[in-house]
This record gives sequence, structure tokens and C-alpha cells, in this order.
Amino acid sequence: MAKYKCPAPAQNIAAHKDFVATFTSFREEFDRDGATAHLVVRIETELMRWLTTHIKRTDTQLAPCVKAA
Repeated sequence: MAKYKCPAPAQNIAAHKDFVATFTSFREEFDRDGATAHLVVRIETELMRWLTTHIKRTDTQLAPCVKAA
């Protein structure tokens, strides 16, 4: 996003780091406790949140910036 001067590149980088951290903790929980129903629901919830809030709102802002370049 920074390369093409898209809006909020620092926020996007931070959001992606948070996403990785969240799934790292899910992986640690999975390694420790296995695929519990609670973990599966939390993963599904996080993925839906990511798809509906981040990808559809933030990542899609990249396309017009790249096309304009």
C-alpha cells in the first residue's frame, strides 16, 4: 500500500501483524489442547471478521491505487 501511496499503509501493516499474532496464539492453543469446539468457533469468528472488515474495507482500497499508478 505504501508503494502505491494508498490510504493508511501503517494501519494495514499493523492489522496484518495482529492477524498473524492472533492465529499464532490459535496455533499454540491447538498444539496444547487440540481442536476443541471453542477454538474452532473462535477461529471461524476471527476469519469472518477479517474477511468482512479488513479484506472488504481495507485491502480492496489497494486496487484503485495500483490502477492509478
